[in-house]
Formats: sequence, C-alpha cells, structure tokens
Amino acid sequence: MKFDVFTTSLTNTTAALKELDSQLSCDIDLLMIYGTSQYDWELISKHFQSSKYKNTKIVGASSCMGLLTSFQFVSNNDHALGIVSIKDFNGDIGVGTSFHSEIENRGKFAFEELLKDSDRIGECPDFIWFLSSPGNEERTLQEIRSYYGADIQIFGGSCADNTIAGEWKLLSANTVVSEGVILIGFFSFDQNIYSLFQNGHIPLETKAVVTSANKREILELDSKPALEVLNSWRPNEIPFKKNESILEATTLNPIGRERERIKDIPFYLLSHPSSISNSGGIELFTDIQVGDEITYMAGSIERIQARVGEVVYTLLSRDEIEKNSIAGVLIVYCAGCMMSVKENGDLNQISKELKDLLGEIPVLGIHTFGEQGNFFQSSESYHGNLMLSVTFFMRS
Repeated sequence: MKFDVFTTSLTNTTAALKELDSQLSCDIDLLMIYGTSQYDWELISKHFQSSKYKNTKIVGASSCMGLLTSFQFVSNNDHALGIVSIKDFNGDIGVGTSFHSEIENRGKFAFEELLKDSDRIGECPDFIWFLSSPGNEERTLQEIRSYYGADIQIFGGSCADNTIAGEWKLLSANTVVSEGVILIGFFSFDQNIYSLFQNGHIPLETKAVVTSANKREILELDSKPALEVLNSWRPNEIPFKKNESILEATTLNPIGRERERIKDIPFYLLSHPSSISNSGGIELFTDIQVGDEITYMAGSIERIQARVGEVVYTLLSRDEIEKNSIAGVLIVYCAGCMMSVKENGDLNQISKELKDLLGEIPVLGIHTFGEQGNFFQSSESYHGNLMLSVTFFMRS
C-alpha cells in the first residue's frame, strides 16, 4: 500500500486545489480530503469529479483552524487543505453514507451501503473510519453495533468549523452536506491497521453521580443542582452562572467517566462542558445518562501538548511495531485541545516530536468536535471530547 499526505495553506480554493492536484497520481483507491470550512467545498467536490478520479472513492470533512503534520501545523489565516491518498490497498474499501435528515437509522443505512460498495455483504470490516456531523454520534455508533452485533474497531472524528457556527462540512462523491455520517470500511488481506484512543488528563478525587439528565445536559449531581455542584469543585475560581459559555474554562477541567479498566488502571472517556443552561444544567458535547459516575479531571497545556507524541510512542511500543513497516498515520486531535495549545503552547513542537518518532512517514492530523475510538481492540467504540487517537496503516 502507498499512503501519501499532501497539504497546502493557500487560501484561494482554486489555487489550493491546483497545488494539491499536481502532486496526485492516477489509479488511487481512496482520497480523504480534510480542510477548514472557509474553502468552497462545492468547488472541491466538483474538482474531484474529473475523469482522473473516476475509479477513486472520495470522502472529506472539515477540520478546525488547520491540520497537523510531522513537519508543521499547517494554517494560514486559519486556512488549510490536505489530502490522504491510499493506493494499492491489498483488500477492499467500501464507503457508506447517510445524509437524510432523520437521525434515526443513519448508522444502519451507512453501514449497509458500505457493505454493498465493497461487495462484502454479510461480512464485517477489519476497521471503520468514522466521519460525522456533531450531535448524534453515540446513536450512530450504537446502530452500527446493533446492526452487526459485535464490537468493531471504529475510529475517527466529528467534522468541525472554526467558531462552532455550524459551518462544518462532509463530502462524499458529488455531495456536500453539513449533517450526516460517512463510514469507510477496510477489508484487509494482509495490511493491518493499529489504533489507540486516549486522553491527556488525569482524574481527581472529586466524583458525583448523575441523578437527573436530559440527553446532553446534566441537571442534577448527587440530587443537587448541577451548577451548584460544579462550582463547589472549583472554590478558588469565579463561579459559573446560568446562560454562560464555559467551553474555554473547562478545556483543562472536563468531566470523565471510567469506561474500561485493565490491571486496575482506569481509562476515562471525557466530556467537555460547553455552557450552563437557563435552568442551571451543565450542557455537554456527549450524551450523559442517569446513574453515570463522573470524575472531575485535570490537565495542563504541557500535558495535552506532549500527549500526541506519547500516544504515538505507546502504540509503537505496545504492538512492537517497526517504523519501516508503517505506510502512513492518521491522528485525530480534539479542536479544544488544539486551540488551547495554539494559544498557550506550541503546536509545531508536536510536529517536531512526531518527526522525531516517525521520521519521513506521512502523517495527517485533524482537529475535530468529537472523537471516536476503542480503548482496546476488543472493547466497545465510544464517542468523547478532548480525546485523541493515533492510527497506523501498515504496509503489506
């Protein structure tokens, strides 16, 4: 398999496409297009309908403010456009989409289409790459599991814009939308795909049980108003108020739920509080259930900046992977973490660490409004916030 990454920070859509197109060959199996939402995505879609790509499966999604590579954080006035090109994949690749307005059965329809597209009806992909609009990721994941009845390796991220204005994009074939889901299934004969899903925060001793909730809003914790409890956890800070955005203030102090445990080590799925509602509820970017025990988490700019390289190193070590056997790498790095490092740290330091660890291996990192993955190969796939994943696509 040949895995290539090409990026540009030209802000004009036509010029950016011309620069990227000049580097692409023919007979590509899969093109994954990632870029910031300000580009003309209809023009991008039209460009890749040319005869040069008539046998290529094409998908795309928007990323927040830029793209991460092992050379630099690519961004020019918060513009970046990048492409992952996969060629000579030894197996089958199927793409399934569901862009209908109804939320129900999006996952089921997309999964069915993926199987038809790959001519693998009745089989299960070795790996699924997940692209979704923000808002209903848990339901889509559950529908995929319910349809197939087994744990599947599902990794990816929810598309994003630069300001949470709903301007995010999904692209497939000749369609550009802002709502829906795209699934890319890989059926491999001999090319393994390795992934790791982690976060960059640590749990504190502070915990509570959700006693009242409504989808993505916590109303009560330990039978007390959620706002009251949250403010008690941060006694030295200005109290949060009703109708207040708390997104930036909670990037380093989100809430976590233990979802897996191995050798007494807990693994936490994070939820990012976005605002305080009119009623004093804590609004999140993930679903929450009555009975969930939540833990107050703590992070630092230094820790979330270093975490990308740490996860790459862990994946290399855990699976005893030789670097020269890796064809390419996809990284999903939460937009909230990225923006915090962009403002207070050094995103190019992350690129330097990736270069030190991976050398010349092609790398593309995207910045998302939600992250999906499995903590372990046999575990359930989850949707979280402020998470990151690293995926290695291996050579034959």
